Amino acid sequence: PPAALTSDDSERETVFARARRNHAALSMSSYTSLKHAERAAAWSIAPEDFKTDLEAEAPPTDLPGGSQVGIFLHDVIERLLELDTFGDDPNFESWQDRDDVKRLFRDSMRLHQVREPRWFDRGRRIVFNALTTRLAVGERRFIGPLHSCRSVREMEFIFPVPEQNHPGFAGSGGAQWTVERGFLKGFVDLVFEQDGLVYFADWKSDLLSSYERATIENHVKNNYDLQARIYLAGVLHLLRISGESEYAKRFGGLVFVFLRGVGTDGDGRQGIYFHRPSWSEVCGLNSELMNLPQLS
Repeated sequence: PPAALTSDDSERETVFARARRNHAALSMSSYTSLKHAERAAAWSIAPEDFKTDLEAEAPPTDLPGGSQVGIFLHDVIERLLELDTFGDDPNFESWQDRDDVKRLFRDSMRLHQVREPRWFDRGRRIVFNALTTRLAVGERRFIGPLHSCRSVREMEFIFPVPEQNHPGFAGSGGAQWTVERGFLKGFVDLVFEQDGLVYFADWKSDLLSSYERATIENHVKNNYDLQARIYLAGVLHLLRISGESEYAKRFGGLVFVFLRGVGTDGDGRQGIYFHRPSWSEVCGLNSELMNLPQLS
């Protein structure tokens, strides 16, 4: 063989380290693992890994949270949307007394080891509010109620980055992918359609000091910005949206629904984070995502 292929002046350990990196098996991590620069065991990510919300000490006026509570609330919402228990004119008092609703909440609490009995009443109230409240996504614009929207629950996305001919997003200025190889994966809680536009929603059970818009926007920026970018990229790939005009016609935006705050103000403005980035922002966020050092 040519000498160039058999000679290497590098230290042996450097050569071996480079070979291990270049030929390592692919592994999969949740956005939480990426955020904290952790590595998960290969291909071990389950839907529950995407449903763990932030924990905080509960004040006397509310109940403590934790991973079990977050998963419990995700579970009952998913199953309630499948059961269609709300009807055309939902009334909380009659709804909470339905045998199937009470059975669902008790079974889910038992399954997910939510041992605080007061979550039986508190959970029914906040879930009802989240699914029956019209959500304000602008000064005069509303979406929902979510229980009545045409939707897909627990939509999984997974796509490789980069591929040999990965198109990225059209209009990104010809920027090249810098990731050697990897996967993006997630489970979107709810993808729904209204007035011809597709939105996606993520349930959050975080306990916050306030559910006013400014507080929530700051909380999302500090804790969920990476998730929002990953999910935005995933949903747009699933929808095969790759250009600005198609984006404007088909995509409505992303919604983080903070369950404890929704419906507490009567006008659908508390407990909601809504964002619909411009197309140039989408291209920029996508480029930033591909340059995450944990993926390279």
